This record gives sequence, structure tokens and C-alpha cells, in this order.
Amino acid sequence: MTDWIDEEVERIRQTADDKRRQAELEKALDGHGRNLYEDVKWAVEKAIEKINATPEIMKKLGDPLQYTGIYTSHFEVKKRTFPSVQLTVTSQGRELKVERIIYPDVRSSKGKQEREYLRAELDNDGKPFLRSEGGEVLGVHDAAGYLLRPLLNY
Repeated sequence: MTDWIDEEVERIRQTADDKRRQAELEKALDGHGRNLYEDVKWAVEKAIEKINATPEIMKKLGDPLQYTGIYTSHFEVKKRTFPSVQLTVTSQGRELKVERIIYPDVRSSKGKQEREYLRAELDNDGKPFLRSEGGEVLGVHDAAGYLLRPLLNY
């Protein structure tokens, strides 16, 4: 007759366990989000060095990509030839905010703005990765390609 009480006690325990696990996950993600940002920042800088040293890509771009990574919370990449692009990646805890402004030609005083977020998550082994809004799973080097590839194709 009191089986429902036992079931309710088990549900309460399970809910408490779920909340505890969620709190542990949130704490782990807080630390991983900043580390992921630093790792992606480094990977983007190294990729730009290689892009700028690759004759085939430089022929297509016309000018080298400009990287500015002196800020603690964000970095910028600029493609100066038209269509020009300004990419800004900002660390926001568990997310990277990605903003692109595209200027189609020299007459464009106001560029087309794009914004998206890459969210830090943990896989089943507790290793961090980023997930795009489209659901794409990105490791550090994948994220660098994800961020820079559009600059090569505008």
C-alpha cells in the first residue's frame, strides 16, 4: 500500500542527484570555457601565420589577414581586401561570441553583420569541445577552421 511513497522518495533522491551532477558540470564548464577560448585564440593565430605564408591563399586574398590578440577577453581578425571582413571572437564564460561584419565594396559604409555563439560542452569522457548553433561539434583546431574559412571565401 505504501509503494507509491517509496517511489516518491526515490524520485526525490534522483532529483537531488541530478541537481548535484548538474552543479558539478556547470562548475567544470566554467573553467573549461576560459581554457577553450585561450586554446582557440592560439590556434587561430597559428592558422593565420600559415595562411599568410601560403602563396596560393595570399594570391586569392591579395593582402595578409591581420590578427589582433592583445585583449584578454577577445581577439580580432581582419581581411582588408574587398569584400572585407572583420571577425571578432569574445569570451563569454561558457560561450564564444562570434561576430562578423562584411563590407562588400568600398562604397559600403555599413556592413552586413552576422552573430553566432559557440557553446562549451563536455563529452562523455569529460573533455571539453565547442558546439556551433547548427550543432557542429568543434575541437580547438576545428574551431579555428570554422572561424577563418569564411574569410577565405568572401
